[in-house]
Amino acid sequence: MVNYSFTVESAEYLIPTGFKRSTIRRRNEKKERQTESTGLVHTWWQHYTHPLRRSLGVYDLLRLTPIEEPILEFVWSAPPEVIYCEGFGLDRGLMELFFLSHYPDELLGAENAFFMIEWKWPPHKDVIS
Repeated sequence: MVNYSFTVESAEYLIPTGFKRSTIRRRNEKKERQTESTGLVHTWWQHYTHPLRRSLGVYDLLRLTPIEEPILEFVWSAPPEVIYCEGFGLDRGLMELFFLSHYPDELLGAENAFFMIEWKWPPHKDVIS
């Protein structure tokens, strides 16, 4: 099972309630293959900060999609529901600021540098988290 860690505060309550059902991540072929092969997405709150970490749920994978355009172009062209489900409300500027503050310029301008993971709601029933 592949772990996806979140530190943006809205994710802590949006994921367990089912409002956030996707995440955009930097491309990592190994992690993509593992996610596809298991079909499960394990979401964590601050997974790498051991005193604070906790599971936000294990979900069945719905879709794993490479983002073929540079991420900032995607932010401004994506349907509103994508921006909303990423936890930014409908504020594309806030989402752009997130990427600008977390990734180097050369990655932001590259095609196929990010992918989107979408999961099904409710959480996977056979896995206790």
